[in-house]
Amino acid sequence: MAMLLAWRKAAFSLITVLLVQTVAFGQVDDPWLGIWQAVFVDGNTGATLSSTVTITFGNGTYCWSIPNSTYVPCGSAAGNQMIATAVAPGGFLVTVYSTLSGDTITGTLAQRRPSDGFIVDTSTITLTRLPVNLNFSSVAISCGNGYAYQSLGGSCASQVPQQDFNGTSGFGWVLENSTSRGGNGLTRPGGAFIPPAFNGVPFARAAFLQGLVTMSQSIPGFIAGEKYVLSFYLGSRYANGSNGYDGNQSVAAELDGQVLKTWTLASFTPFTLQTVSFSVSTGGTHTLSFVGLMSGDHTAFLSHVEIKTSTPLGLQLKLSLDHNIINPGVPANYSIPNGIVAGQARATVTAAHGSNPVTDCSQLANVTVSLAAADIPAPTHAHLSPGSVDNVPYPIHPTVGDLSCSNGTIQTTITAGQLSFEAIVKASAPGASDAVQPLRIGLTNLQPLFSISPGVFDVSGITSHPGNGFSGTPGMNAFLNIAAFNISVTQPLTASLSCPNLFPMPIQGISLQSGGLFDACWNGGRSCTNGLSPFAPPHVSHRTGNDVDIGLKSMSDVCKLALQLSIEAPFQAPVPFAVGIYPEKAASPDHTTATHWHVRIPYSSTVATPLTSGKTQKLAAVASAGTPNRPVLANTAFDQTTSQYKYFYSIANVVSEKPIDGFSLQFDQFVSLPTNPHGWFGIAAGSSQGWYWRAIAASSQVNDTGGLPLSTAAMQPGEKIGGFSFENPLPPTIRSFGFHTFTAVPLLDSEFDIEKLSPPASPITGFTIGPRSNTSLSPTAYLDDIAALIAQAFSHGWIDNSGIVTSLGQKLQAVRRALTRGNAKEAANKLTAFMQEVEAQQGKHLTSEAYALLFFNAQYLRAHL
Repeated sequence: MAMLLAWRKAAFSLITVLLVQTVAFGQVDDPWLGIWQAVFVDGNTGATLSSTVTITFGNGTYCWSIPNSTYVPCGSAAGNQMIATAVAPGGFLVTVYSTLSGDTITGTLAQRRPSDGFIVDTSTITLTRLPVNLNFSSVAISCGNGYAYQSLGGSCASQVPQQDFNGTSGFGWVLENSTSRGGNGLTRPGGAFIPPAFNGVPFARAAFLQGLVTMSQSIPGFIAGEKYVLSFYLGSRYANGSNGYDGNQSVAAELDGQVLKTWTLASFTPFTLQTVSFSVSTGGTHTLSFVGLMSGDHTAFLSHVEIKTSTPLGLQLKLSLDHNIINPGVPANYSIPNGIVAGQARATVTAAHGSNPVTDCSQLANVTVSLAAADIPAPTHAHLSPGSVDNVPYPIHPTVGDLSCSNGTIQTTITAGQLSFEAIVKASAPGASDAVQPLRIGLTNLQPLFSISPGVFDVSGITSHPGNGFSGTPGMNAFLNIAAFNISVTQPLTASLSCPNLFPMPIQGISLQSGGLFDACWNGGRSCTNGLSPFAPPHVSHRTGNDVDIGLKSMSDVCKLALQLSIEAPFQAPVPFAVGIYPEKAASPDHTTATHWHVRIPYSSTVATPLTSGKTQKLAAVASAGTPNRPVLANTAFDQTTSQYKYFYSIANVVSEKPIDGFSLQFDQFVSLPTNPHGWFGIAAGSSQGWYWRAIAASSQVNDTGGLPLSTAAMQPGEKIGGFSFENPLPPTIRSFGFHTFTAVPLLDSEFDIEKLSPPASPITGFTIGPRSNTSLSPTAYLDDIAALIAQAFSHGWIDNSGIVTSLGQKLQAVRRALTRGNAKEAANKLTAFMQEVEAQQGKHLTSEAYALLFFNAQYLRAHL
């Protein structure tokens, strides 16, 4: 693509043009392909000038001669100089020093074959504009100590060495010096002013700004609307203030008095390349200034001041992403589950001229990185504009952070929004082809809904988004399968309660395949293809695969509680979690009944609320007469006929000001012959075969106009309930229990209301007894386990006398010595003595839990010696 370049010369300005060969059309066998010719156009007539041309300006002459791609200076006016230097491979560097000003020439670089003049390729030329005396080298420092202030009438012999830089021809800058505000001047490396080291920098002198002073230069030839980049090296004084001076200075770069950027330095800052972009609204001459902002003896140093435009000729950009999938953002009340990748991606851009990498960041100042949507649907509502990720009432679009550059490598961070879609990351620069990379924005751990057996789920009622919106986390899939199984198990109960048949389980939507807002659809393909339609609110909460809508049929409160039991049970073992269940109306405003439950499963970070003795004692004080002050009382009996252990539980609400409507036990064994108190029902908890009882007694009248009901069998504060039991073939160990407390949830108008609610209360947990996992231990290992149970029972307050703990421990040691001697009969006798002491202390210093733990495990061990 041929482009014209405006080339203006400033007084004593240095103009650098980098011309780089590129190979076009694949004609690598053409021996003349690498020959460049410069074609310039007369700025007044538009006529094309020859490849060897002399252009006459008002007060001087330039000449370019271009035989066989070798640039040779040709003629110069007084004070002007042109230098040509080869750059291998594939390019050359032309540097022009000029005393002229106000002249303009425009040009295009073309690559021609000398044989027939065929233009193989065209490229733009890049203008680099530098202020006069950019390195402060045009005037020598006369003072012997290596530095001098701008003169206030003094000399190098003055108490403060001074030199008139401003009055010297060719200096270009105006330095301010003031007896009250501070001073400007120049320094050499290693001078007494203690500047930073000059190693590895392209200059050997620097100006200093001490205090509230300014240095400036008026620069002609700016173009209105053109974009420029100011770059310079900035460092601070290497002093810590102990002698009254330091490098804690702040410096502002200004153009015509308007601040472009401010830098704050600390002492001992080395020379560092700084850049800032700007543009001008008017052409011609503008004044560049550097201003010290700290009053007092605080000094900064700067040098190698450049102002550049455009991007170097023939720039090739390369873009890479450190990973290709990132998270959508989530509402404030959400916590991202563990194990999901971070919500950011890093984009890296590098550039080259042919095979020559660009390592100078100042040449990349006009590179931009942007994000475009490759797969944004046309929504059917006003929250999104077609094809746009910007016109939305909440921050859902991804963003590109500020660019940083080091040694020619540009990096930026892309942060995901709340939509999942295919995006295009694009690196651009004037005169260069765009570099693009696809970026998939979405969650990584979602999977389509699957069932462990046919006919478990019913998604046929969904017409607005068939085949899409049914992806969830692995935990969601596991939950739905267990909940559906629970519904099938409770069918006899629900049938007896005249409940609608909820099996197969009606699913009305989970999350998109890659998560994010439902307001746009992405099904792994382009937009909303394959007959899919865009989603519309209120699916605002279905973003991370942890929310599901379960359809409802007209049902009574008792049927709702039976369904709630099936939904909550999967989360009661091995650790009890709270589950958010929110009755919702349909999206249509004329609906006044709940058409589905929005269920939010708990995250792995959910923490149950442990019991505290202070709360237990406080609530026990208001408990009804005869109510124990322990929340769970457990007893165990052994049936020799069936070889089954029978576990009995009674519970008391001495732990919460709210009603308790759920009681769970966490263990990993199947149970048989479970019993429930009147108005309660129990099923297996979780996948670990714990047990969950729930109060379900309620009205049998159909009622879909309210929120979640409170069971009439729920345990109010201060009340107690017994009648929980089951059987299992294994003796007891210490297990956790959980209490589910009732929190009123109203009938919600839409999912937007869910985000306004507090999360459901965490279950209250504590310790009781329940079946062991196994008894496949050696006698000595089993003995160790019984000893550990003694210690734990004491810590839980089930043994209240340390002397009893010591006595029981001594008896176990006697059993151990007998086992060590291989005398099983003696060990059995010692265990009998242990059991007798346990029986003697039952109800005195041992609770029923401690008795069951110690007696039945000792009995089991004695029977298996």
